[in-house]
Amino acid sequence: AETRPEAAPRPPWRARILGGLRFARDTFPLTPAGCLLLAGALWALLGPGLGHHDLVLLILGVLGALVTALSALLVGVAALLARSGLPEDPVTRETEAGRWTTTGFSAPSLWFLPMVGLTWRWDEPAGEVEVNREGGRLIERVRLTRRGEWPEVRRAFEVEDAFGLASIRFFHVERGAMRALPNTGRLRDVQVVQGLAGGDDREHPLGPAAGDLMDIRRYGPGDPLRFVLWKLYAKSGQLLVRTPERAIAPIKRTVAYLVVGQDDEAAAGAARVAVGLAARSADWAFGADGCHEVARDHGKAEQAILSSGKARPEDGAADLSRFLDAASFGAGGRALVFVPGVPGPWMRKVVEATAGRFTELEFAVCVDGLKPPKARSWLSRALLSEGDDAQKGIDTAALVEVVSTLTRARARVTVLDREGGVVVPSDQLYRLKGAAP
Repeated sequence: AETRPEAAPRPPWRARILGGLRFARDTFPLTPAGCLLLAGALWALLGPGLGHHDLVLLILGVLGALVTALSALLVGVAALLARSGLPEDPVTRETEAGRWTTTGFSAPSLWFLPMVGLTWRWDEPAGEVEVNREGGRLIERVRLTRRGEWPEVRRAFEVEDAFGLASIRFFHVERGAMRALPNTGRLRDVQVVQGLAGGDDREHPLGPAAGDLMDIRRYGPGDPLRFVLWKLYAKSGQLLVRTPERAIAPIKRTVAYLVVGQDDEAAAGAARVAVGLAARSADWAFGADGCHEVARDHGKAEQAILSSGKARPEDGAADLSRFLDAASFGAGGRALVFVPGVPGPWMRKVVEATAGRFTELEFAVCVDGLKPPKARSWLSRALLSEGDDAQKGIDTAALVEVVSTLTRARARVTVLDREGGVVVPSDQLYRLKGAAP
């Protein structure tokens, strides 16, 4: 991989000056609106008010100065009380990206101080914060936007009055590692990822390549309808399907890899499910962008998924070739590569790195929801933002481009829907509205 030149460090004196300016900005109680009001009040009081004995301007000046001073005083007292009332106990140290989690962190509600409010956000790691009042405390709920692991949690607090005249900001650093695992969605409800699983649910080694359909189980999302036992359903009302008989050993040893790119959280969630299924198998290896080690157990594989959250999207698949050289079981093995459903520079790297290496190669293209975005009228486009929940959907053209590129690499391509918990073969993408066959 190409090495980028590191940015020259800032001179110490410059860093100290910038730090001092930021500290002064955060601790100075008056906002620009408050400074403007105070300046106008002082002009009215000391100028026309006292100089020309204008009683109206004199009263307005006194009131403006008193309101500004009172706001600054209340905000200063509230900031001291809020900072002293923060808990020292650690919060929840593990969560899932994309899910709301009650961390256990709380702050004083300051209900006894009029016209003063306390808010905060997560500065590191980045996430959405929701605050609910319970009794005299503000209870925190957080939703992290991306998987990863951080050595500490840094919160930025702000105390502000109701008129926007005074504001004080301060930071609170909580020591201790914070982990955000990728969200598995509905993939955990149905085993749609079986690439790293052991041989207990694979074909019998003495049977045909496709396996002997001798076992029966309940129907699950993604099962072919041609394997449904319709006569049994007519008698019992239970929807059952024929499945390959139990194997006594794995057929192929597998390596798997997680490619980082734009909108890759679904791929990380699918990889986490596969790693969990692989825990009972001995011959497998896992790698991910941003991790330079080959993982052969569940703990290291999960850590590799977390480390991939810090990799840049433009560096997707940069380490794939090196990983395959170090972890491959040989030409007779099998490879499973988890990729996002959005095109990127990673596609060319993936095709070049996997060409001719394996007898069985499978790409799992992972998305959130297999529905194209709804068409919006001119009125809804004017009133609703681009990120409105009602307009969620996938870019079917981009998804078809990814699938077509990977299919040309002579590999099996399947689409995993984390939101629906189903697997769709690549040749069935034509069912999507707006997608080409």
